[in-house]
Amino acid sequence: LFRSYMTISDYMDIAVDDNEVQLLYDGTFRPTGSHSDSLRYDVVCALYKSQESNPSQRLNKVRTPMVAFREYIATGKATATDSLYYAYSLYNVGRFYGETTGANKALEYLDEAKAIFEKLSLTNTRNYANTLYEMAENKSNLGENDESVEYCKLAYNIYNRLPANSFTINRCRNILNELMNQYINLNNSKLMLEVCDEYLALLDKSAGILEDYEVSEYKVFIYDTKAEIYNNMDSFLNAANCYQKSLSEMEKDKNTKTSYRYCQTLKNLYKTYEFAGDTKNAKKYRKKYEKMSKNFMPDEDEEIALWDGPDTIEGIDDLDIYGMVPMSKLDSLYQSLYNVSSYIEMSGSNDENDRNSGIKAF
Repeated sequence: LFRSYMTISDYMDIAVDDNEVQLLYDGTFRPTGSHSDSLRYDVVCALYKSQESNPSQRLNKVRTPMVAFREYIATGKATATDSLYYAYSLYNVGRFYGETTGANKALEYLDEAKAIFEKLSLTNTRNYANTLYEMAENKSNLGENDESVEYCKLAYNIYNRLPANSFTINRCRNILNELMNQYINLNNSKLMLEVCDEYLALLDKSAGILEDYEVSEYKVFIYDTKAEIYNNMDSFLNAANCYQKSLSEMEKDKNTKTSYRYCQTLKNLYKTYEFAGDTKNAKKYRKKYEKMSKNFMPDEDEEIALWDGPDTIEGIDDLDIYGMVPMSKLDSLYQSLYNVSSYIEMSGSNDENDRNSGIKAF
């Protein structure tokens, strides 16, 4: 989902280096005095500091500095830095179009910015990757999914080569979510599994950037996702292996290993072994599940409160909770990837009230 407008404090992409990023956060950024620097700042102010609420009014305000920028670049006197500032401005206007009035116009500006970055040999930079990412988003909005996937891959490879920080890690995660969505639409299990493996590699790289518990929780989700994909491929032993990894990850935390989610994974595991014809392991994990599930049985009023309503919510079947029909997880993987953080955070709790709040939220 797009935010209607970015705020100046959120918007890092007009910055040249980390020092200017910090100035933006502090609210003390000012042009250095060059003509192009003043123009790019005028563009940002028109788009993101304007008090106008109507997107078209903001775009009208940005017309004057953009025309002046084009005329200045056309004189032939512009330096490489001037061209870079122009590319930033094109990117900002393109992104604003994409967030507000339309993808086609956005792509015109983004494509021009992309060409400047390439001319300046800045194709291994975050701003070039940002441009590709925005182009992927707009291509997807136009239904041009093949091109969107290619731009996603190009952007991902750049972000993944940059020094790891919270921005690059989160942007890589967003791209992998988008790729998963595309591959679900194609019903391509092989490509979905590749995204999961890339996600796991990214999480390993995230150590020291994300908290340890976050890395562990995300891994649990990815292992469960891989298991569901394998189950839908009738590759039950591979699915069981993924559930085992999920349990091992949860066992690292004393609260998680006694959580409702751990209990449900035991259930998924024993059922998967049943499908695989491995009666020994199926019996072993079913006993563990039945023993643990006694801690999570609701009374009748609680069950009604949790599940009163239609069988589907926004295309997602009932969750496999309290013996109800399992959800079709391949249909919900994409939405689950976007909701994983809040879901895991709440459902991982051992507190009964927190757990039920987590179930409701999901």
